Amino acid sequence: MATTAAFPANATATNVSSAPYPFADDDQAIPPAMQAVMVLMYTAICVLASGGNAIVCYIVIGYQRMRTTTNYFIVNLAVGDILMALLCIPFDFVANQLLDYWPFGDALCPVVGYVQAVSVFLSAYTMVAISLDRFHAIVYPLRPRLTGGQAKAIIGIVWLVSLAVPVPIAVTSTVVTYVRRDGARGDHCEEDWLPPKAQNAYSWSLMTLQYLAPLLALSVTYSVICYHLWGKRPPGEAEDSRDQRLERSKRKVIKMMIAVVVMFALLWLPLNTFMVFADMVAGWAYVRHLWFVFHWLAMSHACVNPFIYSYMNSKFRNGFRHVFRFLPCCRLPATPGSIEMYENGGSTVRHTSVSLYPQTNKPRVTAARPVGRECSSCLARSSNSLATDWRKKGAPPLPHVCNHCASASATTHLLKEQPDARGRHALLSAV
Repeated sequence: MATTAAFPANATATNVSSAPYPFADDDQAIPPAMQAVMVLMYTAICVLASGGNAIVCYIVIGYQRMRTTTNYFIVNLAVGDILMALLCIPFDFVANQLLDYWPFGDALCPVVGYVQAVSVFLSAYTMVAISLDRFHAIVYPLRPRLTGGQAKAIIGIVWLVSLAVPVPIAVTSTVVTYVRRDGARGDHCEEDWLPPKAQNAYSWSLMTLQYLAPLLALSVTYSVICYHLWGKRPPGEAEDSRDQRLERSKRKVIKMMIAVVVMFALLWLPLNTFMVFADMVAGWAYVRHLWFVFHWLAMSHACVNPFIYSYMNSKFRNGFRHVFRFLPCCRLPATPGSIEMYENGGSTVRHTSVSLYPQTNKPRVTAARPVGRECSSCLARSSNSLATDWRKKGAPPLPHVCNHCASASATTHLLKEQPDARGRHALLSAV
């Protein structure tokens, strides 16, 4: 629902059909100290939502290993939240909470409410698309997976639906002038429906399409997914470590997406409920303060998802740490697989590395994952699996070099470890 209009206290309308949340008493005016707190709270939402979701887009688009179908949908979620943070929250908060009138002119009036509805539709139906993709992959694992092109086509359909359904909001939104009892005038942006009953019918249909129906679909799909992941074991399931790792990875992704859905449902529920019963609670004391709490909770959904990704997904967490690597608390640990994807730009180029094995004193050439550009990073960790196993047993880290960033000093260090000319020749050939 659009929430861009405010009904001023003790006013009569000159051209209005109804108001989303009529405030009846002057004693509901918000004191200056409370207004300062509200400014800080809404500013925090805008900064965290725009910055956090922009970083999410950067992590997925900037690194090839992050470009999966699920992450494409996550980028779409982030874009919708950025729209909400930049084009809706500031205008809505200033007009409805601080000034109690619309100061932004006729042009922005239909845009703000329309973009807000589009953003909510993007979030709801992108989450439905993610749940259907996960449902297809987990319940029917032998069927072909969704390709990147198909995922982009689905995102296009989500955008078309999200842009089409809220069109009546843009058409009916207009600036209406109110005259208070003291003679003061004020402009307000709201939907002007003829007849008035059409607005109620459209509001209910909008709430059903953007909130109730998506939640029903999400509940069904994730219930079936959870049953398949935790409730039963597929026939013929392998018990090796690789399949167990894949199973754990699937469960982590599902837990993360369920958390995203739960936060969407909880944060938007109070405001949607308030909008349905707005006429009934119009005369309540401190209804304006109640509106502020519910509205802030709904808008805070725009900044919640990046925190969920960072907390529940190690790849996104390492991506955020890489972006904020200049902070001491965000430095990546020097462990295999934690840094190399971000230091090497997500490239999948493979190169040769040489690892030394103390038991044989012979070099072994292996194809390693990309490592950093600095030789100190290469010497600080080894990306081959055998070195990882040795570290688990308490052995010291194994040095290695690669063609991408080997230096003369590192090569000399490894040459000294070779007891015979044969081993040195093999090392020099590899480097």
